[in-house]
Amino acid sequence: MGNKGKCKFVIATVFAMLFVFVVTGCVENNLNENDTVIVVNKEYEEAHTFLAPVIINKTIWNRPVFYPERYIVICKKYENSGSSEQNNEIEFEVSENIYNKIKINDILRYKNGGLAPNLEKNKDPVEQKE
Repeated sequence: MGNKGKCKFVIATVFAMLFVFVVTGCVENNLNENDTVIVVNKEYEEAHTFLAPVIINKTIWNRPVFYPERYIVICKKYENSGSSEQNNEIEFEVSENIYNKIKINDILRYKNGGLAPNLEKNKDPVEQKE
């Protein structure tokens, strides 16, 4: 492959990576400290094991990969002014206890990278599952 072919390959690769970032929505959550969010959905993902094929010495082996259960709360920035500003959904992974306490349409506060279940300024945010 000549220099021209390598250059085309590099440019195609860069555009492909940019396309993936745009399509998958790899953007910041655009939330500021103490912003108000509303819960729009809740999701539970069961623990499961996936067999990933791995090639070792020209032999394909299935390597088990374990994924633990996840409790996800999906929120949007709460705007009661009716503005038409784009509102991306933001996912927060929380513990089972917090997941069971939060209901859809609850209005929460974003603080320290987590969710606070009340709008009082002196309360600590909900504990996040690491």
